[in-house]
Amino acid sequence: MQFENVIRTESKLQKLRENVDEYGLIREDALLSLLSLELDRKTPVSVVVCQIEGLNELHFKHSEFVGSFLAQFSEFLSERRRSADYYGRVGKDFVMVLIDTDVHGSRQFCDRLRDGTETKPGWKVELLSCIARAARKVPEGNLVLSHIRDSNFGSLKLGFASVNEGESANELIKRAKLSMFLT
Repeated sequence: MQFENVIRTESKLQKLRENVDEYGLIREDALLSLLSLELDRKTPVSVVVCQIEGLNELHFKHSEFVGSFLAQFSEFLSERRRSADYYGRVGKDFVMVLIDTDVHGSRQFCDRLRDGTETKPGWKVELLSCIARAARKVPEGNLVLSHIRDSNFGSLKLGFASVNEGESANELIKRAKLSMFLT
């Protein structure tokens, strides 16, 4: 049994390496496939859906900046996940898959993201840091920063859900997304 887990983990890691976009985020189809495999294991799995207010609007005005920001935000998520967890984008949402995690654990993860209870500074400080690093990498960086100051960019919306028996990957993500508006 343990040997099978090692093979499955190695196979999953290889699949992840092959399906990551230029920003370090797992592509949607690969993330949904991996999540479906996790659901087949019948162990606790939770999903966290994250939206960043103003990101889509900013994309239309400063698309070069948004690419740089996505790379920085991907690094931000990578630093906060456990080695078994993974993340990517589904549509316009960031989706984090938390392996062997129940609803209580996913709530704690969201609290750490939102409130900065880890050793690093809180979310707003980290987001501003991601924005500043991204802005330095694009020609219109100062214009982007002034636009961000004049908007509500950066409000973080988080939703989470733990798997129910028989639930599909899409259903779990949809339920997590709906929870953003219920809390």
